[in-house]
Amino acid sequence: MPMLKTVNLTKRFGGLTAVDEVDLDIEKGEIAGLIGPNGAGKTTLINLITGRLPLDSGEVWWKGKEITNLKPNEICKEGISRTFQKGQFFPQKSVFKNVLAGALFGKDGVRKEIAKEKTNEVLEFIGLSDMKDMMPKDLPVGHRNLVGLARVLATEPELILLDEPFAGLTDEEISNLIECLKVMNETITIFVVGHVIRFIIEISDRLVVLNEGKKIAVGIPEEVIENDSVRKAYWG
Repeated sequence: MPMLKTVNLTKRFGGLTAVDEVDLDIEKGEIAGLIGPNGAGKTTLINLITGRLPLDSGEVWWKGKEITNLKPNEICKEGISRTFQKGQFFPQKSVFKNVLAGALFGKDGVRKEIAKEKTNEVLEFIGLSDMKDMMPKDLPVGHRNLVGLARVLATEPELILLDEPFAGLTDEEISNLIECLKVMNETITIFVVGHVIRFIIEISDRLVVLNEGKKIAVGIPEEVIENDSVRKAYWG
């Protein structure tokens, strides 16, 4: 049984079908990558899975339980967390307090002292300890994305959906992040969206490709990028 499963997931905005009957399986313990041209529906798909947008039709299943109509906070408490392309933060709170919010939000009844310990552990792991007293808005774009990842990690998820985690990072920072993700993957399943194909190929066990809202390919990265439909979607 897949850890996460979507069935005929569909979302329309007026006359545009942004996600078109997408079936998706994510297996426990894997790193699955999601790629596709701009406007393919990648972020919309993540928004549907995490309850940020209502479905027009379809189903979302988590470890054999249907979670189609759950709210984002309920889905988070089930063990699914996500990051955003453009980090969403508490603007008047420090990096530490933004990540602390994730630690307090992720599980019911966690004591603040334990949440603070978890926050410090996550900041150290991600490499943001020296910036914990800064405001996220004062950080470079790439580091703001890392704050979002740290906050997600602090919720202690079983599955993380990462929306463009490499955006704004240098190649060296991306390489460091990839190593972090590999360590995370020892205990956390990862679904990562990205435009920089070479980095997604490097980290992913499987690739899923969307184009114009439809799933057009899925499989081993080296095989998927040679798929005629994928090549046509990217390069015409």
